[in-house]
Amino acid sequence: MIRVAAITGLICSCLAAIAGRPAFAAQSAPAPSVTRTPTLVRTLSSSSSARAPTRSAPSATKTRQLSFPLAAGHEWIYQLTFPAPAPIRHDPYFVNVGMLATSITHGTTRNPHEADTSTISIKILESASADTAKLEINEEGMRLWFAVKIKEARYVVTKSTDTLPANHPWKELRPLPSNLLALELHGVMDMKDEANPWVLGQVLAVVPTDGMSKLDVGGWLVEPEAASVTVPAGSFRNLVHSRIPRGEKPVSAFAPSSHPAPHLIDSWVAPGVGLVKSTVTDEDGRVLYRLELTDHKP
Repeated sequence: MIRVAAITGLICSCLAAIAGRPAFAAQSAPAPSVTRTPTLVRTLSSSSSARAPTRSAPSATKTRQLSFPLAAGHEWIYQLTFPAPAPIRHDPYFVNVGMLATSITHGTTRNPHEADTSTISIKILESASADTAKLEINEEGMRLWFAVKIKEARYVVTKSTDTLPANHPWKELRPLPSNLLALELHGVMDMKDEANPWVLGQVLAVVPTDGMSKLDVGGWLVEPEAASVTVPAGSFRNLVHSRIPRGEKPVSAFAPSSHPAPHLIDSWVAPGVGLVKSTVTDEDGRVLYRLELTDHKP
C-alpha cells in the first residue's frame, strides 16, 4: 500500500511539472473574473432632480445704477411745498475737514416763501466717476439744502463699506450694515482758500444692495419695496423708503447747539428714476416741507 501511494504521488508530480504549475494547484478554486461597469456621471443640469438655480442678489454697482442714475443729461424737476411758515433746517456733515458744526453752515435759515410752493431743478452736467456726478441746481434748491454759498454741487453715491469721515451720519449706526448705499448731495463752499475749500455733505436717501427685509436701528429706517407713492410725475410702486434722523437737542439753555432742532428726512426712491419724494418733519410729526417729482428726463 505504501509503495502504491508513493508511485501515485510520483505520477502526480510528473504531470504537474509537465503542466507548468505546482502540485495540487488543481485543488485551488479559480479566481473569479470581475466585470467593472462604467460609472454613470450625471451633471446637475442633466439630472431630472436638479434644483432651479438660486436667484442672486444684484451687485452694489447694479443697485447704484438702478436706484441713482448718474449719467450726464439726467434731469429732475421737483415741486417744493411748505404747508405752513417754518424755517429751513440745515445739518450737513463736513466731508473733508474734522469739524462737527459751525454757526455759518448749520442751524436754521428763514424760508423766503413762508407757506408756498416753488420749483427745484437738478441736472447732471457731467458724470465724474461711477459714483460721482457734477450738478446744476437752481437757486431754490441751493437755498433749501445749504445755508452758505456753494460754488459746485455733486451727487455722490456712498457705500457703507467705504472709509467714512468720523462725523458721517452713518457712524451713528453700530454695527453699521455692510449692504447700504446712500445718495448724498455734496456742496463745495465758495471760500477765499480756493485750494482747500470745505465740502458739505447731506444724505438724501438710503437703499440696500441685497434682499434686506428691513432696517430699523436708532431712528434710522430702510424699507425695501415698502410702498406706492403718487406724485405729480405719476404713480410709482415697489419704492425703497428710508428715514434719516438729523439735528440734536441743546444740552441746556446755556449751551445752545449749532445743529438745528431734531427732524426726520423721509425719502422714497424708484428704480431707474431716483429720488421721487422727500419730506422733512419735526419731532412733533409736523411736515416742514415736502419735495415731489414732477418730471424726469431722459
